[in-house]
Amino acid sequence: MNRSVPDPRRLLRRIGWPALVAGLLVLLAVLLYAAGVRALQRDVADLQVQAEAAQRKLRSGTLETRKAPATVAEQLRTFQAFFPRADSLPHWLDTINTIGRGSGLLIRSGEYRLERPEQGPWRYHITLPVSGSYLQVRQFITFVLREVPSASLDDVQLRRDAASDRVDARLRFSLHFTGS
Repeated sequence: MNRSVPDPRRLLRRIGWPALVAGLLVLLAVLLYAAGVRALQRDVADLQVQAEAAQRKLRSGTLETRKAPATVAEQLRTFQAFFPRADSLPHWLDTINTIGRGSGLLIRSGEYRLERPEQGPWRYHITLPVSGSYLQVRQFITFVLREVPSASLDDVQLRRDAASDRVDARLRFSLHFTGS
């Protein structure tokens, strides 16, 4: 037998299973590290290319930048322009209702109240008692906040009986609008 090639059985008896497993784990860690470093190096190279392109645009004057509003009044107008008009309220209520039906929650009749301050955006307060799994309640909240841009979540109250996986929740949202 060739002495330059070690016999695997003899090597295993000599170093033992724990050492062999440890060696394989070290080898696996080195391979994963190398693969991760290469991926990160590619990401860094891509970001450097993007940064160089942005610097070229900045130097040439072709980079689009938004000028910040100069006065407080302009800043306020810019802020208020974000809010939808009050006449779009039925659309947003329908969106919330559709999300609720799609999430599988049992939505009991809610409370709705419009608040019209003399200055600033109008607020439409919605209190919804719902029942479902905790995951359904979380998904409903997430989808409402994602799909209704002027919505804010003001309050969440959760109650669950010890023997049940269903959650009774009371959710309070506010929708913000500019007056019409």
